Amino acid sequence: MFKLLKQPRGFSIFFLTEMWERFGFYITQTLLIFYLIDRFHLTDTVSYSILGSFTALAYINPALGGYIADRYLGAKQAILWGVLLISFGYIILTFSEDLIKVFISLAFISIGTGLLKPNISSLLGSLYSAKDPRRHTGYTIFYMGISLGIILATSFGGYLWQTIGWKITFIIAAIASLLAWITFFFGSRFYKLDDLNKIPYSLKKYLQAFFLIILTVIVNTVIITHNILSIVAFSIVAILSVIIILYEIFRSQDSVEKRRLLAYFLLICISVFFWAIYFQLFFSMNLFIDRVVDRQIFGFNVPASFFVSIESFGLIIFGPFLGALWHIFARNGNNRGLSIPGKFAGGLCMMTVAFALLFMSSLFTNSNGLVMSGWIIVVYLIISIGELLLSPIGLAMVSELAPPRLAGLMMGIFFVSLGLGGKLAGIFADYAAISKDIGDLDQMKTIYHHAFGIYLFICLIITLASLALVRIIKKLIII
Repeated sequence: MFKLLKQPRGFSIFFLTEMWERFGFYITQTLLIFYLIDRFHLTDTVSYSILGSFTALAYINPALGGYIADRYLGAKQAILWGVLLISFGYIILTFSEDLIKVFISLAFISIGTGLLKPNISSLLGSLYSAKDPRRHTGYTIFYMGISLGIILATSFGGYLWQTIGWKITFIIAAIASLLAWITFFFGSRFYKLDDLNKIPYSLKKYLQAFFLIILTVIVNTVIITHNILSIVAFSIVAILSVIIILYEIFRSQDSVEKRRLLAYFLLICISVFFWAIYFQLFFSMNLFIDRVVDRQIFGFNVPASFFVSIESFGLIIFGPFLGALWHIFARNGNNRGLSIPGKFAGGLCMMTVAFALLFMSSLFTNSNGLVMSGWIIVVYLIISIGELLLSPIGLAMVSELAPPRLAGLMMGIFFVSLGLGGKLAGIFADYAAISKDIGDLDQMKTIYHHAFGIYLFICLIITLASLALVRIIKKLIII
């Protein structure tokens, strides 16, 4: 197995950079809903809206980040700029005394993430040749680095908040991001990593990039502040993304490129709805666990945010086995239904099973009327398999299906699908919103049970659609 998992020289830099950056990001992502409700006494509905907009921006900004890298900075500089902006955002968040400062900090974090995410993923893809069978395995291991950062963040973030307060918690997030910057800055030089597009240094281009970033921070802040405006803005982004992909399909003179871009488009559509359900981990499920689940594990009352680490732990457990499995099938030239669309459909099947169990969980409680934590542990482990079947494969899918001239842009649009899913997650989460005048445990369980039933129905519809599309997409990819 160790031979199968061996990766190209320099791979460890990508693994460690993402691990530290994700540690800082997921402290914020996981605790933000509690921070808004606990620190600023906001309602569930308003908090879901803010978290949805932030999540969306963190994943939609990579479309702009890919453009800035391709046109002005190059991938390596874009990564370094991005991590610094993220660190600056955490510092602002640390000293925020009012909501507007919180919104500004989230705006900086989201554009920094936008510069980092598509470029580090695309740069990783450049380590592999076009037909290197290690590609899917490599991205799966890379995703495990992300998962390790998430495990550390979610395991300790809740305890840090409850024991030493919000400020120190966010300072630790800033320090983690700076460790990511140091890792990539020195590691890329040590391994002499080549850039995707070697853009010569130009003060004019750097100033243009800086102007675009500041403009984006302003726009991000406005979007996070106003929910209706955010819905309009993200709808426009969705329409523009579709137009861009279709334009590139019709523009291309290469029939193979056309077919693969069409396959990419269909997979992106599936991705949006997967993430709308998946992100409930940080929205409705986070508050569900905090309010109506017995959080005693081995005699310890753990924070609700801790349970997200179980999902990430599942990624660490199942990741190597799935990665080795993809390598074996690729080496033997036999996918046996484990093609990219097959994996996407499998991910949705896992999500459907998970939410079926979650829907049932509120019907089985202990003597105190609380949902037993064992249900949540099983659900999160199943979700981890679903995530492994879609997310790392989605990263590999972009570098495999998108032509090199569109690598940054198409990787950015892949992250747009996550962002749109994030905003949809905030909208869907409103089904599970508990008003401040509801304190009865049974009432809360009834509301969550109804919401999870809706999520289950959505999962079933999208799963059936994705299964119907598997054969069509396979024909588009395999020429």
